[in-house]
Amino acid sequence: MKKLAFILLLFIGYANTDAQYALIDEWEASIGYLNMQGDFGQRNDFSTTMGNSGGMIGGKIYLNLINPDGVGKYLKFPIGFNTGYSVLSFSDAYNDEKLTPGILKIKAISGQIYFLDLNFGAEYHLTDLRNVNFFSTSFFSKFDPYFGVGIGAMFYGVDIESSLGNYEKNPSILPLAFKNRIYSEPGITPSINLEVGIRYQITQELQLSFNNKWMYFLSDKVDGLVPDPEFAENKYNDWLFSPSIGIVIFIY
Repeated sequence: MKKLAFILLLFIGYANTDAQYALIDEWEASIGYLNMQGDFGQRNDFSTTMGNSGGMIGGKIYLNLINPDGVGKYLKFPIGFNTGYSVLSFSDAYNDEKLTPGILKIKAISGQIYFLDLNFGAEYHLTDLRNVNFFSTSFFSKFDPYFGVGIGAMFYGVDIESSLGNYEKNPSILPLAFKNRIYSEPGITPSINLEVGIRYQITQELQLSFNNKWMYFLSDKVDGLVPDPEFAENKYNDWLFSPSIGIVIFIY
């Protein structure tokens, strides 16, 4: 008990020594568009998957784990979340194709996905904006390009249906590639998160953030479909892309 009290006293003293040394010194909130890349359409071909889109909201808190007077000005450690929704359909994949019975069965499949991704990562910023004088800094000196990488856990729920009827009671309404290959139960999968962006300083405590996020999932079941490799090529897991805009608040 005495050791715990001593550690708490050290932590409080550390946190109050200087505002710059607080455990959390930045907050970020963002909102953006997302596009799912999976088995609804031709994977990695955006022209056939534009319909698999929705929105995503994200947030981060930055842990001050390195002395901010050193490399900690540029290397940051965010804990974040991303939550979003996307529709799923083959509507853009077969617009110009002859509507054979097999393609009609494919086009009848649609769905929705909801997800929450919790992650931890590292970002490297090329510019230190937190200690510059906002009023004396030139316009182009207020930009801070950065890139980041992280790992996370993705919790998702997906709902798949066919306009031809109930595929569980009548599997014949499904194309052969998806017969007994639909997974509509909730799941969890590890994720790998990549981010490239740029910040712009608005005031001494406030910045705008523009970024592009890629989230790669270590599962092919996220969008609810896992094609039978005997009938359809199936080499990759699901992933999404999301351009977004955000607000960053500094705590001094």
